[in-house]
Amino acid sequence: MGAASKPTKPTPSARSTRTKGSVTPPDTTAAEQLARSWERHLRAAGRSPRTIDSYLETLRNYVAWAADTGRSTDPLDLTRA
Repeated sequence: MGAASKPTKPTPSARSTRTKGSVTPPDTTAAEQLARSWERHLRAAGRSPRTIDSYLETLRNYVAWAADTGRSTDPLDLTRA
């Protein structure tokens, strides 16, 4: 008998991230992944929908500003002033 071929695993860059029932596309940035996680945290903490929307809009504005001014949008590159 011939050996059955084992299915190959997708490469890390092609793999999706799975977190409790949701799937994050592999091309999602670290900032987007953290924003989704923060939103889940805020909802679980019972924050009002308007508060969550306000926080996330502020974050989106910051990321857009950083990208427009040539700054990194990678959360790991952030430091305190």
